[in-house]
Amino acid sequence: MGSTPACDDSGVEEIETRLVEVLGQLRAMQVLASGTSHPALDGLTTPAGRRAPATLNWLVATASGTLRDRWFCSENGDREPDEGYASFNVRWGTLLTEAAELAAELRLPAAGYA
Repeated sequence: MGSTPACDDSGVEEIETRLVEVLGQLRAMQVLASGTSHPALDGLTTPAGRRAPATLNWLVATASGTLRDRWFCSENGDREPDEGYASFNVRWGTLLTEAAELAAELRLPAAGYA
């Protein structure tokens, strides 16, 4: 009989490392435009926070006040980024989608896994 290979967590670590990078980029964008961070981004910054049941759906919900509902524009009191609002919003959406996909790979509550 063959031996069971050791569990390799390096893939999980790489995914989580990238998720932390993406969340950091999203937080920096939020702070740049509005001057403050979003509570959901703050809650996902620590490993314990990312795994907390209270973060359920934070990266996938579309209700008012959620990260997916966030649209940067002067009417919302945001500062216009150097790249302009249109490009900034596209980048926000792309990073948010990547964060949700990474969180789903990790089966985190923020991606809808209870």
